[in-house]
Parts: sequence; structure tokens; C-alpha cells
Amino acid sequence: MLFGIRQRYWWVFIGTLALVAAAAAAVYSPVFAVRRAIVRGPHAATLGRVLQRHINLGENLILLSKKELMREALFQDSIGRVTLSYSLPGDIKAVVNQFEPAAFVMERRLYGIDLLSRIIPYDTAWKQIDLPVLTGLEVRRLFEPPRDHRVAPVLIGLDSILMIAPELYGQIAEIDFSDSAFVSIYLTTRSSRFRAVGADFTTQLLKLYAVVNGGDRKKGGWYDLQYDGMIIWETNEDKDVTDADSSRT
Repeated sequence: MLFGIRQRYWWVFIGTLALVAAAAAAVYSPVFAVRRAIVRGPHAATLGRVLQRHINLGENLILLSKKELMREALFQDSIGRVTLSYSLPGDIKAVVNQFEPAAFVMERRLYGIDLLSRIIPYDTAWKQIDLPVLTGLEVRRLFEPPRDHRVAPVLIGLDSILMIAPELYGQIAEIDFSDSAFVSIYLTTRSSRFRAVGADFTTQLLKLYAVVNGGDRKKGGWYDLQYDGMIIWETNEDKDVTDADSSRT
């Protein structure tokens, strides 16, 4: 019995030594030495400069600080996402992915805006993408968010409604930020204008979804989505009519 226990410990000890030896061999083996870095994608030159600061030819791939490299790479304004992979013998492959727009921004010309509210240059590859257009915003510099604090919650609301009610998301044509007190929402399928505020934008879009699916309603004018439990429909003469039947949420 005692011999059997000792035998098991010996096998564990031998296995541990084998793992240590394999790890040491990998660290010092020339097979894992960095031979070249391959960078592809838009803004590859920017990522290439980051790699040069963190990677030395001959350095071991296993000892490379991937975390620090990625942190500096993603700190660059023009880089949205990086995929890093290794292949033997000694190749590091990095792909810079393009920014993914969450919406378009129209201000003299067309831009994209991502979920971090960064203005990104328009890419011709987006021609087939159907996204809401944000208007009434000032574009200062690329890769910077607009000053309007309502942009971030609006983008979060759009992203949420894309998951919850994609059929409504597909109908949102424009969101206008021109008024400092509220944003105006225009649909592709209705002539009405829908008014909302930036805070809790997802809830207001759900109210809008209730309106769209609420059957026959007055055409023209606009709905105010910010009031809890009801939707106010206002005529062009600014006469308020409370519509509290099927609009309750």
C-alpha cells in the first residue's frame, strides 16, 4: 500500500519535471523567436509603429507582453479593433479592423459614428448598410465624440432596440439633434414626428414601438414620447390632445 502511494507521487513528480522542462525548452528554443511581424488592414502603418516599440526581432513569442501591446494599439485614435495571432516559426500577424458604424452622421457630408460615440470617416463599403442618420450635430474632429451629451444614450438606445425590435429599428430614418431640449425621430413609414429626450432613450423607443403597432392614428403632427404612461399628440397649431387609449405602455 505504501509503495503504491509513493509510486503515484513519483509519477506526479516526473510529470511536473516534464512540464517544467517543456516550458523551459519553449522559452529558450529558437523556434519561438520572433522572426517578423505582418500587419494588414486600414491604418496598418499606425499599428506597425506600435509593434516596433514592443517587439524586438529574436525575442521569444511566449514572453511577449501582449496586454501592453494591445493597450497602446487601442489607445490610438485611428484604430478601432486589433486581432493578434502567432504562427510558427516566429511570425506575429496583426489585423487592424475597420470601425463599425452604429449610425451615420450628416453634417455637410456623411460620416459614421461608432458605439463609443466617435466620429469615424465614411467608408464606401458601407453603401449597402441601412442605418439611422443623425443630423443637427457639430462634427469637430475625426475620432472625437460630438459635444452633445445626448448622443451616447441615443446610440445605446438604438443598439438595444436593434436587439429587441429590429423591425422598428429598420424604420428609423433620422434622429435630429437641432433642438437643445429634445431630439426628433422620423420614420420611413410615417409622416408624424416623434419627440424624445436623451435620458432613458430605450424606453421611449419602446413607446414609439407601441405607437407604430397601435393601429390607426392621426397623421401628421408629432408625438411626445417622454411622458410616462401616455403619449401626447400635438397638432400643428400646438393644441395638445392626450391620447391615452392604446398608447399606454
